[in-house]
Amino acid sequence: MEFESVLQFLEDKTILIMGATGFLAKILLEKILRVQPNVKKIYLLLRAADAKSASQRLQNEIIGKELFRLLKEKWGTNLNSFISKKIVPVPGDISYDDDLGVENPNLREEMWSQLDVLINLAATTNFDERYDVALGVNTIGAKHVLCFAKKCAKLKVLVHVSTAYVSGERAGLILETPYGMGNSLNGVSGLDIDEEKKLVDQRLNELQAEGATAKAIKEAMKDFGMERAKVYGWPNTYVFTKAMGEMLVGHLKDNLSVAIIRPTIVTSTYKEPFLGWVEGVRTIDSLAVGYGTGRLTCFLGDITGIVDVIPADMVVNAIIVAMVAHANRPSDDAIYLVGSSVRNPVRYTNLQDYGFNYFTKKPWIGKDGKPVKVGKVKVLSSMASFRRYITIRYLLLLKGLEIANTVFCHYFEDKYRDLNRKINFVMKLVELYRPYLFFQGVFDDMNTEKLRMAATENNVETDMFYFDPKEIDWEDYFTNAHIPGVVKYFSAPSLCVSLAMEFGSVVQFLEDKTILVTGATGFLAKIFLEKILRVQPNVKKIYLLLRAADAKSASQRLQNEIIRKDLFRLLKEKWGANLNSFISKRIVLVPGDISRNDDLGVEDSNLREEMWSQLDVVINLAATTNFDERYDVALGINTMGAKHVLCFAKKCVKLKVLVHVSTAYVSGERAGLILETSYGMGDTLNGVSGLDIDEEKKLVDKKLNELKAEGATAEAVKEAMKDMAVERAKVYGWPNAYVFTKAMGEMLVGHLKENLSVVIIRPTIVTSTLKEPFPGWVEGLRTIDSLVVGYGKGKMTCFLGDITGIVDLVPADMVVNAIVVAMVAHANQPSDNAIYQVGSSVRNPVRYTNLQDFGLNYFTKKPWIGKDGKPVKVGKVKVLSSMTSFHRYIAIRYLLLLKGLELANAAFCHYFEDEYNDLNRKIKFVMRLVELYRPYLFFQGVFDDLNTEKLRMAAAANNVETNTFCFDPKTINWEDYFVNVHLPGIVNYVCKN
Repeated sequence: MEFESVLQFLEDKTILIMGATGFLAKILLEKILRVQPNVKKIYLLLRAADAKSASQRLQNEIIGKELFRLLKEKWGTNLNSFISKKIVPVPGDISYDDDLGVENPNLREEMWSQLDVLINLAATTNFDERYDVALGVNTIGAKHVLCFAKKCAKLKVLVHVSTAYVSGERAGLILETPYGMGNSLNGVSGLDIDEEKKLVDQRLNELQAEGATAKAIKEAMKDFGMERAKVYGWPNTYVFTKAMGEMLVGHLKDNLSVAIIRPTIVTSTYKEPFLGWVEGVRTIDSLAVGYGTGRLTCFLGDITGIVDVIPADMVVNAIIVAMVAHANRPSDDAIYLVGSSVRNPVRYTNLQDYGFNYFTKKPWIGKDGKPVKVGKVKVLSSMASFRRYITIRYLLLLKGLEIANTVFCHYFEDKYRDLNRKINFVMKLVELYRPYLFFQGVFDDMNTEKLRMAATENNVETDMFYFDPKEIDWEDYFTNAHIPGVVKYFSAPSLCVSLAMEFGSVVQFLEDKTILVTGATGFLAKIFLEKILRVQPNVKKIYLLLRAADAKSASQRLQNEIIRKDLFRLLKEKWGANLNSFISKRIVLVPGDISRNDDLGVEDSNLREEMWSQLDVVINLAATTNFDERYDVALGINTMGAKHVLCFAKKCVKLKVLVHVSTAYVSGERAGLILETSYGMGDTLNGVSGLDIDEEKKLVDKKLNELKAEGATAEAVKEAMKDMAVERAKVYGWPNAYVFTKAMGEMLVGHLKENLSVVIIRPTIVTSTLKEPFPGWVEGLRTIDSLVVGYGKGKMTCFLGDITGIVDLVPADMVVNAIVVAMVAHANQPSDNAIYQVGSSVRNPVRYTNLQDFGLNYFTKKPWIGKDGKPVKVGKVKVLSSMTSFHRYIAIRYLLLLKGLELANAAFCHYFEDEYNDLNRKIKFVMRLVELYRPYLFFQGVFDDLNTEKLRMAAAANNVETNTFCFDPKTINWEDYFVNVHLPGIVNYVCKN
């Protein structure tokens, strides 16, 4: 077998990858783009409604992953340009038809004329998938891909990725042999794929005729898949449908060059792009996590049995080398088993030892803040011993609950049902995985070894495209790569949310709790308050810290600035005339100011003592968000205020958690993926050393004293303090006073928290409510809203910034939901890095150009009515894509006019003095605003939200009320949100007022 350099082969090639959001597909894509940037084009088939949705999936589920870190470092701000040149997202679905569900005829013809390689990685790997779904994707989908491939005029090879476990429960040496049409594992004849499809359709029709619910249909289809698999000797729906997919590919390929890859259990990366990258808890990883967290008390299976695992990057390398080796070389037996059980076997007992060694040296930190001790687990080496164990540990308890439930008039009904459900779930899982826990087969890889030998003989880049399992030191791999990878990416205490994180109902947690909210008249604070009062009216008490001279002034602020807002409409409707009584029982007003001292400026000593003895939760939402704030004010509230709140919290004897709300933009002007990492004391963004918060405070006091000594006016002091803020921020790499002082606030909170459970929430740009208490509620013109209003009124004639750039937005109710869930999750659970970025730029990005389109659509249908009573016509605005173009625009439109006024003013004895001064003032104001907002108009960063995603996963795993406390940005349809929610909200709640 002779073949060329892999890198040379990949150059100028056009490739279609199916199943592009899958684990292996991402690693394959990253590898090709990294090692051969001169690949011509890679088409990615994505299940999506349209090109826009496909593009969103590309960004959210592929390019946004840390897997692409090396590419991001290499290409920097040019990554998006590189990706757009090389990658074409294709909306489609292999289960649909022979055209793969690609509706665009021009795109189909383009692919048929250009494609060199097809790689089918699309699959549903769920062992008990619905039969209709698994048959559609794994079997019929494989046929559709083959039919599509036959239409490609230039095609050199099709790589079909299957699984080694199409072998079923065979023991002994399992060969790399193909499946003929109708083959079965148990010798039962009659397997006919067309007939299977008819049986599925027949069963679905019967269920629909019976009026079965969606859930009943789902369960029936799952059961049907398992039933049909076992008829022909396969243990589950997944491997049965994958085997039938192989049958169709082998039977229908004709003269097409096809390679079938059969990986075993795929684990984290061995070397590239870096060791230990993994996504999802993959098969054996649930054992590792369960063991490390102390929840795995027994192991069911043959502890001496071989577990055939293979790192993902080795599988990808085998795919690529097989692809090159079989280009234009049809073969009847191009089947490659990629595994380790023959050449470098590892056993379950080895995995137990590696896990014990790892978690002994680096123990998991439990909910109590103490390290989890691990030891040897109890081994159940047969199904009989497992059933005995379940009977003693759980079934006797279940029987006892059943009797007690009957005796005590169903008092234990919920507990009985819950335990019964859990036992049934475990028994179903055991039945699914039993064949693999006692698996006695080893996978022959003679073909794969020949491929490795041929690669070496042909001087292929074997260092770059390695896939020899003999080079793996399993102990080193598991101890230094795989287990740390699983911990780091999915369950690490350092990432604060683990699969082991347990917390109960949010609504139940809130019951009878006492909460202090600072910054109570702020936008988010009002939404937080309304939410708590609405979803849990049995909250014990909510103290609201308000900047007020006394209790009377605080009461006036509560009524005028909070309760009377339309935001509280649902509460008013619910409580009616009893609202004031309800509010007076639940809310305690606290006159104070977080910038004053560690007592938050609360002068009433009895009230202070009351809070210190009763508070369960403190939520710090107090902040000044003005980019151009006075330095003394911003430092007092955002920095020293954060410290004061922390000190106050430490005095609260019952306190379970402090939630400190910061901003994602403490990152400054960083580009690329911005992680949820903490700031250490004195950290800076530009590497300049010497940042000392106490020193900053002294500099402010010194400057104020100097200004006072000079007799400066109040206006002069204000401007000097603003200038000083920007100056000090820029010394250390931050663009403005707001984010600089918020970053220093985070430093103090992190440095001084000690054993207190503290959560930091970093929202991006907060917009109107998505759903609750109703869509579109907003207060004040928030950041991007001034653009919206200016555009709608016809006053915005140009836009300065990267129109293609991502603008990271998140609805206010989602931020509040994240605050509430994080609060519950971390109650009495201290963590070193409980930081949550709440935004959309990674998982569901929206761009300025989208906002422009949404605005055009909205104001075209519902135009603004001008002062003259006529509708304002809107259109596309002029885009100034650089500061150079902006300065040129200003010079032509305004500076020439200003110069003319200056000359005219001199010539006509200062007749135009007022006009000149007015225009000069406006130009300076605009230039200052541009300088303040420039970093965000050309912002090139995206905010990683891995911690936040883990929080969502933990909430779902713990059956938290995810519908009530939703904060998943992927649920947002941006066009619908802007056109039907946000823009009407601005018009209704801001502009009319």
